[in-house]
Amino acid sequence: MQITIVTVGTRGDVEPFVALGTGLQKAGHTVKIATHEMFRTFVTENGLDFALISGNVQEAINSAEAREALEGSKTSFSFLWQVRSKAAPLVLAAVQELSEACKGADHLMCTPLTLHITYFLAKEFSIPISVGCVNPAGPTCYFHNIVVPPAKEWWPDFAKKVYNVASHLVMGELVWQGERPFLHKAWKEVFGHGLPFKEPLGPAFKKNPPLMLYAYSKYLLDKPADWASVQHVTGYWFWKPATQKQLDPDLEAFISNGEKPFYIGFGSMNSDQYKKGAIKKLILETVAKTGKRAVVLNAGLGLVKEELPENIFATEPVPFEFLFPKMAAVVHHGGAGTTAAGLRAGVPSVITPLIYDQRFWSWCVEKTGAGTKPIPWNSLTSDNLSQAILEALNSTEMQTKAHQIGENIRNENGVENAVKLLNEYYK
Repeated sequence: MQITIVTVGTRGDVEPFVALGTGLQKAGHTVKIATHEMFRTFVTENGLDFALISGNVQEAINSAEAREALEGSKTSFSFLWQVRSKAAPLVLAAVQELSEACKGADHLMCTPLTLHITYFLAKEFSIPISVGCVNPAGPTCYFHNIVVPPAKEWWPDFAKKVYNVASHLVMGELVWQGERPFLHKAWKEVFGHGLPFKEPLGPAFKKNPPLMLYAYSKYLLDKPADWASVQHVTGYWFWKPATQKQLDPDLEAFISNGEKPFYIGFGSMNSDQYKKGAIKKLILETVAKTGKRAVVLNAGLGLVKEELPENIFATEPVPFEFLFPKMAAVVHHGGAGTTAAGLRAGVPSVITPLIYDQRFWSWCVEKTGAGTKPIPWNSLTSDNLSQAILEALNSTEMQTKAHQIGENIRNENGVENAVKLLNEYYK
């Protein structure tokens, strides 16, 4: 088959589909990935075809308005609205570009972020469609939509179930009503007709459900009993670089020269707090209060080796798959990719979530026992962070849980499972 995969977002939204794409090509398929220009080289260096989707979700996320929504007192809805506003002018170009990317395709795969536009393109061109998800998507009574907070622990079970189902249905409708004005206008211009007012996917998928593949581990979040038979939790889609990158010799020497350190870093969150030095101060104070050794991600912090105490090593970004197994614990923001890397390494996690999916994954990690209670970004202090780190380092029970889940995840082969399911479902 000629398969076109449509994905937008950050590196964490694209990398799993590059991993899947390479697996599909090894199985005899031809794969094209439609995504942002910033990922062109990454896609093509892995032997996959590239198709352009204009715009850059990372820039929208890091805009001043989106950062204010995230770091102030506003909600995830405000953040989503800001990202939507930045992306809206690019919708017509995206419809035109994706129409071109679909030509010759026997199958389309998309993410929840690109589901509406890809679903309607599949209808226009009569191409089968499947959905790949790095986050859970689809109504269930067993957990909430990732954009909203979980139900209160003290609520009765029936109330939790009603809340969970409602959160998925309401968010689905809200997302559609946010997207529809721009998609409707673009569709009329490109195809000569508009799109329905009411959210269309619920009824359509109930009648003719596509294959839905969830690229995370059942050992973190298993398939709920009320999902359909076409919904599968496959295991993580880990990307394997062509050549194994070695860690910096100085970093290797630091790790080996004493008690095993912990890692602390907050991903690609490009906030004003970095520019003002607040995060640098927080990290240095936190490490000092733990009295332990630490490897600190230096991205955006401006740490200078000569100015650091002996128990801190500042590193530039390195592959987590090589670094995390050498750590005693990992402290991070809770992005899907970083969470997966921490779990696979089999070490306890301390998560400081900022936005919706990070909060969801931090909630899941805590429930497995492989991590501490999450500390929301806006309530983060050196006191509560250092206490959580010491808990992760000293808890034998947490270390055992993390080791068990890490071993289980390493024995999964999510890409292989996903390829097998695609081949069986669309043969």
